[in-house]
Amino acid sequence: MTDKMHKELSLNCDICDGSCCYRGTPLYLPGERDIVVAEVPDHFEELRGSFVIPKPKGYCPYLNTEKKCSIQHLKGTDCQIYPSDPFYDDELVEFVIDMNCPVQRTLTPKFVAMALYLGAEWIHKFPKEDFDLYWDRFKRNNPEQNYTTVHDFLQNRGDRFISKVQENLRDHVDGDLSGWLRKVLFKNNLTELLVS
Repeated sequence: MTDKMHKELSLNCDICDGSCCYRGTPLYLPGERDIVVAEVPDHFEELRGSFVIPKPKGYCPYLNTEKKCSIQHLKGTDCQIYPSDPFYDDELVEFVIDMNCPVQRTLTPKFVAMALYLGAEWIHKFPKEDFDLYWDRFKRNNPEQNYTTVHDFLQNRGDRFISKVQENLRDHVDGDLSGWLRKVLFKNNLTELLVS
């Protein structure tokens, strides 16, 4: 199911000039990095067993001359679910939306549902202390981020949008929310998305 979700998860980044490629520092699992470097040069830097894409020139080395992602078909979860970002708050995962991303205005309920599911699954593959190290480094290097919680983002979109997110969760998760995803939804004040 998650492979299918990864294939379906895409944004219309044509309205953007690669703003996240200048600001963000994506985190990749070793297997995600392997997929990328099997086809293109390796620009990754190891971070305690995981990998980040550093930006020595101030932007992602995979950004092409048209300011588009040259590895769009190979992107890892952190890039795929952006502008949604999961992080640890105490022991639980919290989700935020980067409001500086111009594409956030066009997010669909399907995208939000898949980003919640895949992001929660993805972050649990990192030891908490490793992810905290990454998140502290990311925040320190990107002080201009403008985040809102997923809860507030959904509330601003309204009941119909929330209902559609719930439908998409139900459709793509087959109605079976694991314990950790239920905890994520509770932590993020998203109990209305709990599906039976």
